[in-house]
Amino acid sequence: MHGGLDRISNLPDALLHHVMSSLPTLDAVHTSVLSSRWRHTWTGAPCLILDLDQFGGRREQFSSFVSRVLRLRGVAPLDLFRLRSSGIEEAKFWIRCAIRNNLKVLEFSEDMECEPLRLERDIVDFTSRHLKSLLLGNVCLDGSVFYPINSACPALQRLELRDSSLEVPEISSASLLHLDITNCCLFENLLISAPSLESLSIKDPRYKAAMVKKLPSLVVAVVTFDEFLHCSDPVEEDEEEDWDDVTYSLLDGLSNARSMELIAAEREVAFDWEIPECPMFNNLTSLTLGEWCTPDEFSPLLYLLSRSPLLENLTLKLNKEVCRVCSGEEPTAFPGAGAFTADHLKKVTIYFQLHDERVGVLLKLLAPIGKSIEDIELIPSHFPSLVRRWL
Repeated sequence: MHGGLDRISNLPDALLHHVMSSLPTLDAVHTSVLSSRWRHTWTGAPCLILDLDQFGGRREQFSSFVSRVLRLRGVAPLDLFRLRSSGIEEAKFWIRCAIRNNLKVLEFSEDMECEPLRLERDIVDFTSRHLKSLLLGNVCLDGSVFYPINSACPALQRLELRDSSLEVPEISSASLLHLDITNCCLFENLLISAPSLESLSIKDPRYKAAMVKKLPSLVVAVVTFDEFLHCSDPVEEDEEEDWDDVTYSLLDGLSNARSMELIAAEREVAFDWEIPECPMFNNLTSLTLGEWCTPDEFSPLLYLLSRSPLLENLTLKLNKEVCRVCSGEEPTAFPGAGAFTADHLKKVTIYFQLHDERVGVLLKLLAPIGKSIEDIELIPSHFPSLVRRWL
């Protein structure tokens, strides 16, 4: 306000809508009391950011507010619908309403203190020509509700699933470029076969490990396992898995990646079993491995190096962790790497615990095969200031 003139109110609606889109929706709605000019301006904002925490956990007040917001906006298109809820069944209907408004980005998170919110196909239909990015946290998805994500979302490029329960047999969206699955319970042998996928992250799955069909466009792959991978499946704990019909592996599906990170404790059979039939990684230039690559005098590491002819950067994260579940299994017989040289390897970074004598052994192993190495960086895990550089 300057000299009695309200300059902000004279701004074009499009600009005001853009500004309001960066605000939590509750704050945007509060602008309606400024003047008659502002009374309905917020309804044109293309982004809705709704969080139960802003209402102090008062579910009824929050539910009434969200329902009223959606009703007043009508069918105006939505760019973003970000919703954080907690034990509110109406959230399913809000998601459905948002998708019908030509939604581009959906981000929904159920409070982690609640049971996963089950999304049923007869209420939530993800079919959309406009949806580009989908993030779901602490939900339960089965094959029927997931089917449109694979087959009826032609613009979908990013999918993030966090802390959720998945009864989904396959992720096969033809348009999907980025897939992130973190801390999810897999109740089926999930196959990832999205042909356009450029980045894939699978972190700490529970009960089962995903399988990957060869991804021709893959650039970056990150896979981490912890011991929860071996928890008994509460749905099928009395049934034995039939692996006879499994025709895809994990590493073979990642063989086109340029950058790959594989992290797990020592004796993690989910990786060990695949080493004997490990593919060639002809595009790989950056590789990060965890403790699982150290058994039998670093045989898994050496074998992977022999299968990665263009590798330039190698990072090892050694923490002496052993998978207590897999340690009872018979040790894997790793194939010999044979004679080879890592002609393109330029840099090696090793994270380790102090007094880990294996570091010296590893450096001796790398010396004859990595004659092109220009930089070796040794980083103690708990004392990063004690970094030592070799060469």
